[in-house]
Amino acid sequence: MKTWISTKTWKQSVNSGLSAILLGLLLLLAPLAAKAQESRKIVLLVGIDFDQLRRERPIASLGVEDAIDRRFKATFKALPYQLQTIKKARIEDLWRVARAPDTEALFWVSHGGSDQSLAPGAGSQAALVDVNQQNILPALADINPGIRWISLIACDSFTGWREIVVRHHPALETTHPGLKVQTFTGKIRLLPSVREAFKTSLPHLANASNPISPIPPKPIQQGGFLFVLERRAPSLEGQAVAPALVIELDGKILGLMPTARSGEVQSATFLAPTALPPPGKLKLRVDSGISADSILTEEPPVLGDITPIGLVSRWKVFAGRDGTPFGVTFRIFQGSNP
Repeated sequence: MKTWISTKTWKQSVNSGLSAILLGLLLLLAPLAAKAQESRKIVLLVGIDFDQLRRERPIASLGVEDAIDRRFKATFKALPYQLQTIKKARIEDLWRVARAPDTEALFWVSHGGSDQSLAPGAGSQAALVDVNQQNILPALADINPGIRWISLIACDSFTGWREIVVRHHPALETTHPGLKVQTFTGKIRLLPSVREAFKTSLPHLANASNPISPIPPKPIQQGGFLFVLERRAPSLEGQAVAPALVIELDGKILGLMPTARSGEVQSATFLAPTALPPPGKLKLRVDSGISADSILTEEPPVLGDITPIGLVSRWKVFAGRDGTPFGVTFRIFQGSNP
């Protein structure tokens, strides 16, 4: 059985003869699992603003948010795990949950599909968006090896997960041997897909007879270098005025700078994974992950003043002749080291 699977592949791989009696036995045995499991969590993250959805489509969205939460709790209440629901989930929430050592399973629910990137010369890319319309896929670039199940419940989430695997998890079956990932292809119906995801994961999470192996500590990284990124958010009315930013150096995701409030000054230190290259240039991308489609109908995000410090002798932002940076939802810096 493959470690990462689409909904269709999973259905083909599950033994059609699994009886209700066997599932019932698993549920009865689950409370007898080790106490250590009781401190672990199954987390449901809903990256949809249902308050806004109710204003736009009051009939179609009526009761959907509560129905998802009720189904979640009813499905897993017999298992020896803590259940947590995060509504109006943001990329920061998924970033934290995916890396948390006590996360047993996570279910992400949101809109999905492909959006046109604003990066110069780039084509369309897969995207699953949070409540702020930010692409959450970079949050899955690093996953705690102890997670046993991930469901990405969104339209065409298979394409987005495939991109993450190719770029960041080429040896996923080795690094995360106990992980199963469920994705969806094409358009989905929200509630039926949520029910399917919960039902499909239940036998795997209920089977505590084969607990995951202890998670070995990550090796201490040798080499590399530190640099600081500062951001000054503009002083505007409202609270969250500057979106979270994914920090990427030469194609490697290094970390996340959280949402900034009005007038806030942020400073974060990041560790690059390799030694400085020979005298030449580095490419630093600071990206909100907000799609081109969303800014055509809404106000573009205000990223704030972003300044890289250290690492190289000189940084230059990609900008036009008048000094206006290229890109509306991201910044690209070129650094020249001595």
